[in-house]
Amino acid sequence: YCGQWSDANGWLHILSDIATFGAYAAIPLVLVYFIRKRKDVPFSPIFWLFGAFIFSCGFTHLIEATIFWHPWYRLSGLLKAVTAVASWITVIALIRVIPSALALPGLEKVNRRLGEEIAQRQRVEEAHRVSEERLKLAAEAGRVGIWDWNLVSNTLVWDDAMFALYGTRREDFSGAYAAWTALLHPEDRAASEAASRDAVAGRKDYPIQFRVIWPDGSVHQLEAHGRVFRDEADKPVRMVGTNVDITARKRSEEAVARLAAIVESSHDALFGEDLNGIITSWNPGAEQIFGYHAEEIVGTSIMRLIPAAQRATELELQRQIAAGELGGTFESIRLTKEGREFPASITIAPLKDAAGKVIGTSRVLRDITERKQVEETLRENAAVFSSLIAQAPMGTYVVDSQFRMRQINAEAMPAFGSVHPLIGRDFQEVVEILWGPEVGGQIAGIFRHTLATGERYISPPFTKQRHDLGIEQTYEWQIQRVTLPEGQRGVVCYFHEVTERARATEALRASQERMRLAAEATGVGIWEWNVVTNAIRWDALMFRIYGIEPTPDGFVHYQDWRGAVLPEDLAENEAIIQDTVRRAGHSTREFRIHRRSDGECRHIQAVETVRKNTDGGTEWVVGTNLDITEHKRAEEAVRVAGERFRFMAEAMPQKVCTTQHDGSLDYLNARWHEFLGPTTLENLQKLGWQAVIHPDDVEETLRRWRACLDSGKNLEVEHRVRNHEGKYRWHLTRSQPLRDGEGKITLWISTNTDIDDMMQAQEELIKAEQQLADRAVQLEALVAERTAKLRSANAQLLAEAEERKRLEAEVAFAVENERERLGQELHDGTVQELTGIGMMLSVLERQMRKDTPVFANEAARLYLMIEDAHGNARDLAKNFYPVELEQHGLLAALESIAERTCKKYGVSCVVQADEHSTSRLRGVGAVQLFRIAQEAVQNAAKHAQAQKIVIRLDWHDDAWLLRIEDDGIGLPEDAQQTGGMGLRIMQYRARIIRGRLTVRNNEHGGLLVSCSAPAAQLES
Repeated sequence: YCGQWSDANGWLHILSDIATFGAYAAIPLVLVYFIRKRKDVPFSPIFWLFGAFIFSCGFTHLIEATIFWHPWYRLSGLLKAVTAVASWITVIALIRVIPSALALPGLEKVNRRLGEEIAQRQRVEEAHRVSEERLKLAAEAGRVGIWDWNLVSNTLVWDDAMFALYGTRREDFSGAYAAWTALLHPEDRAASEAASRDAVAGRKDYPIQFRVIWPDGSVHQLEAHGRVFRDEADKPVRMVGTNVDITARKRSEEAVARLAAIVESSHDALFGEDLNGIITSWNPGAEQIFGYHAEEIVGTSIMRLIPAAQRATELELQRQIAAGELGGTFESIRLTKEGREFPASITIAPLKDAAGKVIGTSRVLRDITERKQVEETLRENAAVFSSLIAQAPMGTYVVDSQFRMRQINAEAMPAFGSVHPLIGRDFQEVVEILWGPEVGGQIAGIFRHTLATGERYISPPFTKQRHDLGIEQTYEWQIQRVTLPEGQRGVVCYFHEVTERARATEALRASQERMRLAAEATGVGIWEWNVVTNAIRWDALMFRIYGIEPTPDGFVHYQDWRGAVLPEDLAENEAIIQDTVRRAGHSTREFRIHRRSDGECRHIQAVETVRKNTDGGTEWVVGTNLDITEHKRAEEAVRVAGERFRFMAEAMPQKVCTTQHDGSLDYLNARWHEFLGPTTLENLQKLGWQAVIHPDDVEETLRRWRACLDSGKNLEVEHRVRNHEGKYRWHLTRSQPLRDGEGKITLWISTNTDIDDMMQAQEELIKAEQQLADRAVQLEALVAERTAKLRSANAQLLAEAEERKRLEAEVAFAVENERERLGQELHDGTVQELTGIGMMLSVLERQMRKDTPVFANEAARLYLMIEDAHGNARDLAKNFYPVELEQHGLLAALESIAERTCKKYGVSCVVQADEHSTSRLRGVGAVQLFRIAQEAVQNAAKHAQAQKIVIRLDWHDDAWLLRIEDDGIGLPEDAQQTGGMGLRIMQYRARIIRGRLTVRNNEHGGLLVSCSAPAAQLES
């Protein structure tokens, strides 16, 4: 029958079977996708059986559709058998799961139960959140940090408080156990790790105290508590705990412990009493001072410690305590257990309860018996010290540690007569009144140094102008640090006024060339000789003078001195000493010694005087030794220097003379005697220099000479002097003063140079100069005439130059207009025509591909040539007429240059500009900058082999700066001198806009072209 089917019936069966197969194949795929996504769905095997049954049914339909072309009925029957088996297996499995499926709760019931569970969970979570919030608030209030240690992964989890306790940040903490131990104090690290191990092992609890070091180096004390959690196998898996900062508590405990130790170890008596005067506490210091043990005295009245005479005062004190009038330190008398009274210093402070109410007092008592004794001793010492200062035989005064005048004796008062008041006044202020700020400051500095270091200071002869009296005085003084009676340090000064002796010493200083010889103050050794016991005693300076090792007591043998004196001086000096003793008088002598320490011969000046006893007999000879070796050497040096000066003066070709400080003549050298002839030094001293100076020059010469004597300045004067032949010759006289160590003039040294020949030459020179002056007048007139002509010509040249600049600007403007016209014609004409030709060639080439393929390739080549010509014409038009410059400004035009350069030459070309350069700069000036950039970029890309070009436009100091920098080969060395066409064009364009163009090679290679132009010129 099937063979009788029409084609329509056949295709109907085939298409229906294929459609059925498609549906039966899609259903199992959807079921498989659902089962894989919802693995929680029960009875998943039923779905797999349904998928297999449906797929086998669909496959039988596929076989039925293909059986029209291939008669595989056997396969069809086999597939139907498989389908039947799968169907019955599905039925059996479905029957088995029906009871379980019926037992499943309904969807409404499941949803209701799920809603109840969700509500219960939300209530539990809210309670847990509230509990956690309370725990967090409690932790923050108590600064408690919570930690969780995972013992399996050995990692830690901290809350925010933990990071605050350790002074670190969350991002700086890795969470590793080792990261925690690294924060511990090295001394506590081992104990902390051992405590952790013991807690994990279950051997001990985990309360531990340790120190941590913060990143800033500070140390903090923490206390940790923890609890270990174990799994079902009793294996520790977690440890959770807290950390608390106990630094403040530890410090408080330490402070309390220190305070208790201080109280217990104090030698002062510390005890407390209530408001009724009953003793409540008693320290060991109180036991030692009063003799009462704590068990004897605590609970008894404080009156046991107070003498009868002081009890009324104590009752008044207790009344004040009860009235709230507390505090203070006072001195009083107290009583020991043995009945001994002693002075005491007592400090009272209130004791308060937690509410701030005064409940008693604490007393600190110190036995000041020794202090009172010391004060009494100090008073006695002060009296003795003041007496010693007052009775000192020389001027003596004392400066205390506060640098104030403390005491001065009668001998010193005349030196301070102008200072009122004196005692208690600042010492530096006093000496500045006496000697002025500069010298007074120096003296005060010496005193401060001695007060600070204890170094003794002995002043050399001190000669200065008194600031208060206006007179010059000389003093000898020395200072040393002393301990004052009250125990403070001060400085004592001993001084003598030696003004007259200093003046006498100054009168002895003279030499042939009138140079002042400074005499250094030398140390004076003092010796004493007891004529009765024949004992000789030296001071320390005597031992140094003779180079002998000092003896402990200062006594020496007569032979020590006798052996040091040179034999040729010994007999005379012994005779002088014996005569002085016999006469009971005074003597001065000089002798030489061999210093024992180095064998050097020294000159000694000795002065001695006899001191008698109360009976009028000779008992002591007291004398001094002064080493005058340097003085002797100085005298010899002065004598030698005088001889040397006289020799030099006599050998000089010039005339030399010397005069005293008052101008009186005292020396003429041989040149003067040769010039003056029979006129002697004595005649000039009587008649004066006016006897030989030209009458016309006498008045001026004497006036200037007297002015130099008054001012002390150098003299330089020209005058005429008459020689022994009666002729006057011009001389140049120069004089300068010679001063001593104090700056006083002691001598005038004058040189006289014969300048007569020079003066005559000078007169001739003056005549010649006059002639030159006349000629100069004539030349000046000629120069003035020529200058006027040159100025006229220069003005004409400047006008021509300005006209040339104007014409150049007009030419440039005309050129740009012409370039613009050409560019527009190229763009509107040639470029458009080439575009049309290209389009026509493109159409022709496609047509040839169909009709005449042989010529199609040639047409394609012509099309490419036309495209190249079109691009070149377009670029040429843009070069002639920069449309971007006119429409968008200079910056856009520069970017267009860079874009075309990159495309045409394949190099990197970029434009950079500052924020001011984004403004649209346009106009004739902008065109010139554009052409300069265009020329420079083209040269760099085309000729300099550059690979990178940078164009930069900046605004700076009211000027525009254009820079083009490349990495090419640069310019040859002679290019700046020869100047190629491109360089000259760029310079020409820069001049048009009154700009400045520089072209130079970079140090690292390449070329830099820069052009700066005023903004007003570019924007006009």
